[in-house]
Amino acid sequence: LQRISKLLVFHRAEPPHCLSHIQHHVWNPHHGQVLHGVQVLLHTEARLNGVTLVLHTKPGFYVFGTPQGVKKIFFNLIFNAMQACEKKGGVVEIETSEKDDMVEVSIVDSGPGLPQTNPDDLFEPYYTTKPDGVGLGLTIVKENLINMNGSISASNQPEGGAKFTITMPRAEINNEYE
Repeated sequence: LQRISKLLVFHRAEPPHCLSHIQHHVWNPHHGQVLHGVQVLLHTEARLNGVTLVLHTKPGFYVFGTPQGVKKIFFNLIFNAMQACEKKGGVVEIETSEKDDMVEVSIVDSGPGLPQTNPDDLFEPYYTTKPDGVGLGLTIVKENLINMNGSISASNQPEGGAKFTITMPRAEINNEYE
């Protein structure tokens, strides 16, 4: 029970009021630094399971959001991608890009891909494909992104594996935030 409580606290969605005063919640670290930090956290787990994490990041992206909220999003998605690969080893690739005024982050794994269902079902509470899964991780990821005026989508890759694409509004940085 204590383990479940810790899990739920870590994965809890950031409350919307945390982002209401945007000027106090511009997150300064570059996505590359955030993703590198998550990669460091997951490095041992990846190595033990024969999964390679590959980052293709471009520096200079800032987003609105709390540091903890942004880390939770990436940690959950990258960890899920690693779990999809771990039975056979594999690769998880993370790539950042910019489209208009949005930052886009794609997480692609070489696992078996998504189940043959509506991809939006993955984000419903208690939906899980894992025998020991709770089915809250992707729901919380989506809620955090909605609170940041972002979005998430999921699809299967033609060559196999799954792809999750996150979009978040890019924050303009000026001296007030630095």
